[in-house]
Order: sequence, then structure tokens, then C-alpha cells
Amino acid sequence: METYYTRKEEAKFDQEDALLRGVLSDALKIFKLMREEPTKMYIYTAADGKWKTTEKEHLVDEYKLLTKAKNNILKELNIEIEVFKETDKNIYDPTNKAKRALPLRPAIFIEVGL
Repeated sequence: METYYTRKEEAKFDQEDALLRGVLSDALKIFKLMREEPTKMYIYTAADGKWKTTEKEHLVDEYKLLTKAKNNILKELNIEIEVFKETDKNIYDPTNKAKRALPLRPAIFIEVGL
């Protein structure tokens, strides 16, 4: 039996896929540039207000998706992961990367040698 999805559902799946692929790709590029072994990765999702400045429709809860995908990312990259919203009050962001997060382009900070 075939499953049919609406255009909006397909667009959401595409956004989720692009988000996860982008995070993995960006992390791997950063790893290649590092001289020391990465020990922990922090991912920062964009504030909701930033969606108003883009033409993209806000179909994906980036924070929720990345939090659910943490174990899969861990298996893929072999590194501990923490996910924060840019607006979190108890955010760990020693280099102020969170403010650079954009819709569907989370900011990433990678620690070494812990």
C-alpha cells in the first residue's frame, strides 16, 4: 500500500533532512580543520524571531528534531552532543556562537581536550 503525503508534509521532511545533513556536513568540515581531537559538540538553533526575516516557511522545530537525533548524530560522529536554543537562559556558549544561528543553519561549537 502506497503512502501519500501532502506538499506541506513533504516540505517538512525535506527541511528535516536538509537540517540533519547540514549539521553532519558542517561538523565533519570543522573536524577536518581541527588539530586536536574533538570531545564535545554544542548545537545552537535559531531564535523563533529569525524566521520572520527569511522567506522559508517554519515547518520544523529544529531544537526538537536535533534533540531527538542526538543519539544518531553521536553514532555518526562519535562525539557527545548538547543542543540549545539560542534563547535558552542556561545556555553553555563560551564563544558566543549561538547568536550566529540561522533558520535551518544551526551554529556549532566544538570543544577539544576535556
